[in-house]
Amino acid sequence: MQRKIIVCGPPHSGKSVFLANLMRQLPPDSFYLAFAAPDGEWHWSNYGDQDLVKVVRQKGKFSPDFVNNMIDVIRRNEQPLVLVDTGGVRSAENATIFEVCDGCIILSSKPEETVAWREFAREHSVQIIAELDSVLHSTCELYADHGDRVIRGRISGLERGHTIKSPVLEAVAELLREIIRENAEFTLAEMQAHINGAVLVQRLGVEDTHDPYLGVRPEHLRRALRLTTTARELELVRIWNVRASILASAYATSLPGQVELYDVKLGYVRLPEVVPQGEGDGAGAVEWEVIELPEFTVVKWRNLRFVTVDDLNRLTPPGVDTTKPVVLVNQEPPMWVHATFARAYFRAGCPWVGQFWPMESARPQPQLGGRRWDEVHPFAGPAVVVAGPEEKVGEVFPISFNLLQWDTPVVSVSGDKIVHGS
Repeated sequence: MQRKIIVCGPPHSGKSVFLANLMRQLPPDSFYLAFAAPDGEWHWSNYGDQDLVKVVRQKGKFSPDFVNNMIDVIRRNEQPLVLVDTGGVRSAENATIFEVCDGCIILSSKPEETVAWREFAREHSVQIIAELDSVLHSTCELYADHGDRVIRGRISGLERGHTIKSPVLEAVAELLREIIRENAEFTLAEMQAHINGAVLVQRLGVEDTHDPYLGVRPEHLRRALRLTTTARELELVRIWNVRASILASAYATSLPGQVELYDVKLGYVRLPEVVPQGEGDGAGAVEWEVIELPEFTVVKWRNLRFVTVDDLNRLTPPGVDTTKPVVLVNQEPPMWVHATFARAYFRAGCPWVGQFWPMESARPQPQLGGRRWDEVHPFAGPAVVVAGPEEKVGEVFPISFNLLQWDTPVVSVSGDKIVHGS
């Protein structure tokens, strides 16, 4: 049975919104979503404040590096189901990505594009499992079965931030749940884990685990660390299926021994011990921006290309005044980069370390009396304390839009640091 399913179709057909709604219908710890289009839209952009999305989104371009990384992510992934969100052009890059997939869902707002994507899939030996007409305003309808096991229907209302209910969506979800059941064996990496993210969220009592982060929110961090106190006695801790980078960073900074985070492409990645110093070293993979403020120092970085494990061992974050807290700003994967930097600054002596976490930007907040973050802080994104005194871990605080923007364009991949005064 097909296991690696690509969602394709022309631009502006609602693919990302469709996927965000589809994921809510699936067992949350049994699938992986690969973003195979370098458009800067990660999981959080379907859930977050759309004004914030416009501020921090960094659009990229297809490159051999990007395509090769995606191929490895899809091919080596051990999850029972791999969903692939691709770009809207039938390009050579997308053809290469198609060739490592075995099934596809065509979502199209144009009938002629459905025909073209159908032929594109067949050219690359990808079996079509669903053909869906996307419309903004109409009813949802599941079309008659043609006897070929292809789900066909009309789906409407795929607007960013909207939750939809549809017999078409449910039919696709049931087929994918069947795929998950067929491929649900335990993996070696899962068996090797000391901390299992899927088990952890059950122990935390997370009510809704159907977002891309298994429902982990800032208020869960403190209890998650308490539940795994015995891991502090281990010289090496392997962490599997933790989806929220704020939780990965909290573990990286609180565990005294070595830490390995599971990566779907690489297996377990050991976090290196790095010391912030000087202007930092981006290793040609990232560039830095440091902003000194009276209350804390903002350390921002953006990926100039995909960061590899070899890069990780060569990256050095810039030195800062360690008498002040540090707030890390970046929304791109991989999470083992975030965790490494958080661990580095906390071990260097910073009183606490915060991390930009845009996922909370459109959500009601317990500490705000149930009001949405973007209603109370319309021009600021949320950051979360991931390391520091126990009573402070999990605290959410604002960081203004102007601190999140990049004002200096990337000139070359060799740049390392840009310093802005307060």
